[in-house]
Amino acid sequence: MTTLALVAMIAALLPALVIAATPAGAETPTELFISEYIEGGSFNKAIEIYNGTGGPIDLLADTYTLELYSNGSNTVSKSLALSGTIADGDVYVLAHEQANAAILAQADYADSPNNVINFNGDDGVVLRKGGAIVDAFGQFDEDPGSQWPGGGQNGTLVRKATVCAGDTDFTDAFDASVEWNLFAQDTVTELGTHTADCNGVGGPADPVINEFVANHTGSDTEAFVEILGDPTTDYSAFTVLEIEGEPTSSNPGQPGTIDAVLTVGTTDAGGYWLNDEDMENGTLTILLVENFSGSKGDDLDSNEDGTFDGTPWDRIVDAVAVSDGGGSDLTYAATVLAPFFDSAPFTPGGASRIPNGTDTDAVADWVRNDFSGFGFAGFPGSPALGEAVNTPGAVNATITVITDPIGVCGDPATLIHDIQGTDLASTDVGNIREIEGVVVGDFQGTTGLGGFNLQEETGDQDLNPLSSEGIFVFDDTFGVDVSPGQIVRVRGSVAEFNGLTEINNVEAVLDCNQTAGLTLATVTLPVADVEDLEAFEGMLVNIPQTLYVSGNFTQARFGEVDLSVDRPLDNPTNVAAPGAAANAVADLNARSRIQLDDGSTVQNPLPLPPYLVDGTTLRTGDTLDEVTAVLGYSFGAYELHPTVAPVFERENVRPTGPPDVGGSLTVAAYNVLNYFTTLDYPSGDPRDNMCGPSQNQGCRGADSAFEFDRQRAKLVAAISKLDADVVGLMEIENHPGDVPTADLVAGLNAAMTPGTYDYIATGAIGTDAIRQAIIYKPASVAPVGSFAVLDSSVDPTFNDDKNRPVLAQTFESTATAARFTVAVNHLKSKGSDCDSIGDPDIGDGQGNCNQTRTTAAAALVNWLAGDPTGSGDDDVLIIGDLNAYAEEDPVTTIEAAGYEDLIETFVGSGYSAGAYSFNFRSESGYLDHGLANASMAEQVTDADFWHVNADEPSGLDYNSFNQPGLYQPDEFRSSDHDPVVIGLELYTAKDLKTQALPALAALLPGADKATKRRVNNAIARVGDSLNEDWWVEGSGSEITTHKVFDQERRAIVQLELVVASGVDQAAAAQAVIDELVEADRMLAQVAIYAAIAGDGDPFYIAAALDYVAMAAADIAAGLYNEAVNNYKEAWKLAIEALE
Repeated sequence: MTTLALVAMIAALLPALVIAATPAGAETPTELFISEYIEGGSFNKAIEIYNGTGGPIDLLADTYTLELYSNGSNTVSKSLALSGTIADGDVYVLAHEQANAAILAQADYADSPNNVINFNGDDGVVLRKGGAIVDAFGQFDEDPGSQWPGGGQNGTLVRKATVCAGDTDFTDAFDASVEWNLFAQDTVTELGTHTADCNGVGGPADPVINEFVANHTGSDTEAFVEILGDPTTDYSAFTVLEIEGEPTSSNPGQPGTIDAVLTVGTTDAGGYWLNDEDMENGTLTILLVENFSGSKGDDLDSNEDGTFDGTPWDRIVDAVAVSDGGGSDLTYAATVLAPFFDSAPFTPGGASRIPNGTDTDAVADWVRNDFSGFGFAGFPGSPALGEAVNTPGAVNATITVITDPIGVCGDPATLIHDIQGTDLASTDVGNIREIEGVVVGDFQGTTGLGGFNLQEETGDQDLNPLSSEGIFVFDDTFGVDVSPGQIVRVRGSVAEFNGLTEINNVEAVLDCNQTAGLTLATVTLPVADVEDLEAFEGMLVNIPQTLYVSGNFTQARFGEVDLSVDRPLDNPTNVAAPGAAANAVADLNARSRIQLDDGSTVQNPLPLPPYLVDGTTLRTGDTLDEVTAVLGYSFGAYELHPTVAPVFERENVRPTGPPDVGGSLTVAAYNVLNYFTTLDYPSGDPRDNMCGPSQNQGCRGADSAFEFDRQRAKLVAAISKLDADVVGLMEIENHPGDVPTADLVAGLNAAMTPGTYDYIATGAIGTDAIRQAIIYKPASVAPVGSFAVLDSSVDPTFNDDKNRPVLAQTFESTATAARFTVAVNHLKSKGSDCDSIGDPDIGDGQGNCNQTRTTAAAALVNWLAGDPTGSGDDDVLIIGDLNAYAEEDPVTTIEAAGYEDLIETFVGSGYSAGAYSFNFRSESGYLDHGLANASMAEQVTDADFWHVNADEPSGLDYNSFNQPGLYQPDEFRSSDHDPVVIGLELYTAKDLKTQALPALAALLPGADKATKRRVNNAIARVGDSLNEDWWVEGSGSEITTHKVFDQERRAIVQLELVVASGVDQAAAAQAVIDELVEADRMLAQVAIYAAIAGDGDPFYIAAALDYVAMAAADIAAGLYNEAVNNYKEAWKLAIEALE
């Protein structure tokens, strides 16, 4: 490679260049334009827009937008409407919200990730006003590779001061060097202000002495002086003078003598004028003067006092001096470059203004040039960081890269551990290095990672355990194929890419025709600190432990699986109290996990993603005995790229059916993951935003009829197998009607038996795009009364702008007539913040909006305590997605109100017990709950989760972008939440009567004589009503004679006397009356259900229902004896209906 080519390469890679020539008579801008573009390390990205129009610009009113064209695409990838006002002469800065503090300090707008300010070096950026292009960076429909000509990747570009208008033609060829000055990566010193000399009048701007070389290694053949001014401008009125500064023994009066007179001519197209004058070495002064009238040899300081005796010019335009420190030397400029002016102890042989053209009459304007001639043709130089490149007739540049000599295999090379260092990021970034080592991972090509991993040979490794011996080489299809074990030599630039130290911009890959083996580095989890893994970055490692699949959300798309030791990871607040305890679990989780990747950047690889067991799935909890892989890093996670194919074992077997929770009834809660019959059309489609109660919100769920059919099939398969009697649904479309619920029920009835399921018709509830719904089996249960809704109109502390309103419905068993109320919930998610209402994430593990959920939970239990459905029954189940894990405040608030966490009671705690329904970021816990109040909890037989979703990869769901071979119309990954299933064995009428006996006996101690007599009479009558001959064998809900009612009435008469007497036992006696009357209601109602099911005489059934209604009125009036009599009549009529 030639020296000039090397200079050009450095200038293209990582220079710190600034061009600051001023224009002659440029016109005032009439429109905004992009003035700065930053594409730095990680998320250090920004766009600056300049207003030089002479007045303020309202971005929103004038409909300015900024657009991103990824990879030079011909379609808009992202678009952002701008708002705010830019004052004249000011700038508007848009930054990535995860940029560094220096960038964000200048930002007027912090853009969200994956939006416009997320460009790379090969993306186009367009500024529009009212749809018309006012400026463009890049070229339409043109992919330049890694970056645009002239820059765009890993650098800062600032618009030249001579540019006074944007590039309105996005289709023309683009070269950043034409209008932009290039700075080093992460330079932000220019951000926040912009200078454009667009109002000049009259003649050209004054020129400056921009660069000079008086002395360099060898015989000074490349000495020169450079003047910078306006392009193609006649500067013949100006003269460069070289003034002697050193006396000699032969001419002690020499200081102040003009040694050279150089008349400036016309500048070139870049604004440069050069002269190859071989100026004196040592102390000298260079003057740039206007209208010089003297001659070479004139002594301007005859008395050698350091002040000119005469000034044969109109004015000094610019001046700089060099001093070698001689005691009698003289200089004649305010700016003197002497030894140590820049901390280097040597006299500069030449210097450059950095940035280009900068003139503040200060030493700081100047940077010494490389004395060894770096930049001159034929001079290899000895470039040192911070020195200037010798650039006659070109933009001045500092040396920002160290360049290794070009070598061959076996020559000295930079050691990989020296590049890696002991910090998270290399301090060698930007330097051009040659490394030599053993290939330990081959991931070349477009189907891999685009490169390979190289590791230092054993004999060249250091003994520092904190520095890695491996590095990734991003060869980007350079063209040299490598193989594991092969020794190769690589030349390229050191870079940090998404946190990974790598070699990119590869110039050479040499096969050394040797192979070598390496000892595997051993990594064990948990590590003491996550950052300890940095010491193994890029190396071949082995983890000799049993590893568990802890998360597989991105397995299908990216081939990623999260692994952990000991067991799959628990969500911290699912197993520990929020705060210090939960944060300790979170810390251990972070140290116990690592990501397994597939060594590829291909998304949704065909035909199937990696790591499936038996070609079907990979479930959370499946295991891997050990793994051998190269350790990488990407997007905030250390990851393993296997070199030996991992073999997973199925440990977590798929359930063959829902859990057996016992009982005669089952209640389930199922988050159906945005079941919308209205399709989610893409943004811009006129059919988009047709959801919600007012049909003006964005839709969710299926994007096409094809996807919807797949989603529906999976949910129908799941819910039909679940076969619960009552199912509370979350995340169903909040349609103005009940179309989605009716559609799902129709699908279930078609798959099962017609009429198996019905639904509670509620219409829209609340204002969100999703709501809750309830479906039920009419053969098993019947709704009692109307549904009830908890929203902010019922309780202002329940924030229904954040939480979905609660839906409650009371049901009655058709077998026993026992009643229970189900309240279906979906509280505010953690996914978006509540900062605007003073409820931020406080860092205790509960995430965003915890107080909003907790307040809603308190409102919920208060509301339910008031019997919102008017059921007259105390038994309540709280089910649904509380968006809170087991130990979080919303759950403990409900428990404090007397509710029992059924999962905790019947399943236990943590993943190992099966207490999880959701997997988020590879941590398992349950957001889906079943909580019962005290009276309801007594009737729960069991509770559990049906693990068909949370353990499964998301690639198995209905989305059409998944690999076709993954989809099955079954229950697995029908949603992202597992359904919770609760078994109920509700108290029968006989149970209530039986329970009344000990309750009555408890009234006797301490009672007076009359009360004892009445209570004993009641006990006898209730006992008579339990005569086994009067009950259908094996049933607690069916009787053979009305005598049961008669005995009940006699008992109630006695207890009413106790209540009326006002004794201490009165309240307890009333509670027993209530239970006995409820038992009689149940007996009557069961008989009516039997008559209906048996197609009994409608006349008698209607009459029986009338008596039930009269009984209810009697109860309301406190006429319990009459109520029992009416229930008896209802029972008799129901029996007659079947005769």
